[in-house]
Amino acid sequence: MISARIWVDIPEAALDAEAGYRRVQRLLDAFRRVVPDLQHWHGGLNTPRQKYVEFFDKEAMLERIDERMKQYAAEFIHLPHGFLIHLDSDTSSKRTPGLFELGYTPTERSIFLDIYRPDEAFGPSAAQVVRDVLTAIVELEEVEYAFVDVRDRVPDKPRPTTYLVSYAAFLHRKALGWMGYVPRRVTADQLPSAAELVQVPGKGTVIVAVNDAFSLANKAHIKQANIVEMELVDLDLLPVTDPSLQ
Repeated sequence: MISARIWVDIPEAALDAEAGYRRVQRLLDAFRRVVPDLQHWHGGLNTPRQKYVEFFDKEAMLERIDERMKQYAAEFIHLPHGFLIHLDSDTSSKRTPGLFELGYTPTERSIFLDIYRPDEAFGPSAAQVVRDVLTAIVELEEVEYAFVDVRDRVPDKPRPTTYLVSYAAFLHRKALGWMGYVPRRVTADQLPSAAELVQVPGKGTVIVAVNDAFSLANKAHIKQANIVEMELVDLDLLPVTDPSLQ
């Protein structure tokens, strides 16, 4: 597996720099409880000559956030303006297993968290780590839907691909992929093919399709994820993205 990316849909919000910083700080604290090595996060690159800023250097980071917000507002005058940030857990020029990348853009209703080679970094615990990180996001944010896409190399394709692009069960709906979240309580009777269901109190359900490190070269993994997606359609819990294809 090259990477697993958690895609999260959240309500649109035009946050100021302080409010956005507080929200991201809560997420990073929660991630550290899952992966204790996630002690440092870096970002704030708005021009080619700038150096990374440590996220927890609040004054310096807020300056860079404010600078980026002004750049974005000037460049995209017709789009909603507000807090946005991209952070890496390591500033090394070479990507190493276990690298986390976070994108938090509430004006675009989006959070993503990319984990590079989680199977190498976490071994047999890879599914548990991804599940727990996803659950932490759901606990802290008002999540409307989330899924985990996997990017991988497969023998019959000339270049790396993703579950969403090549293997999702439906072209006109969201995917679930390795695992995901729906804002409703779902039971094992309703979703019998899921490997695991995690109830998030007061919210909904984290759904794990495959409880191993997901591989696009493993036909059993693809089939399992497809079946869970079909069961979600029967429950009207897999959102439609293109009504014209229904």
